[in-house]
Amino acid sequence: MAKYTSDTTLSYFFGRIKELFATKSEVGAKQDQLTADQLNAADSGITEAKVTKYDAYESTINGKADEDDVPTKVSDLTNDSNYQTGTQVTESINNALKDITGIDFKIVETLPETGVKGTIYLLSNGGTGTNIYDEYVYVNSKWEKIGTTDIDLSTYWNQSNLVAITTAEVDELFK
Repeated sequence: MAKYTSDTTLSYFFGRIKELFATKSEVGAKQDQLTADQLNAADSGITEAKVTKYDAYESTINGKADEDDVPTKVSDLTNDSNYQTGTQVTESINNALKDITGIDFKIVETLPETGVKGTIYLLSNGGTGTNIYDEYVYVNSKWEKIGTTDIDLSTYWNQSNLVAITTAEVDELFK
């Protein structure tokens, strides 16, 4: 059986993770409780060099962008990969289909040398029942197989193959 994380166990796992880390306010409160003498005490293990290093880290963290500086819209980002917008995709599809006034299906024994735009050619695949043809279209001076109706879902998982991870199993992760 395969395991999956339900909402309950995911929430429980998150709670366990939170237990491992102090919050920013907890760290700030602890820092405020420490006096200069405590920081410099020989038995504390905290040296002036460590305090200086901590201060450097803190100033680096404080210099980072805050939540308000993070872009919240795709349009705020640079499109350096030339991704298309929904409008551009729709326009490309419409341009590709503009001369097609309908779709025709043609059963053939072999694919002809060329095809007719708007025609899907059905070539026997030797199958039985509801899957006896593979579908082809002629695009850019060559044949393109666009599919078959044969679908084998026997190797797919279904809900009966899954069992939720228990909170006891989550606890095992933290040992």
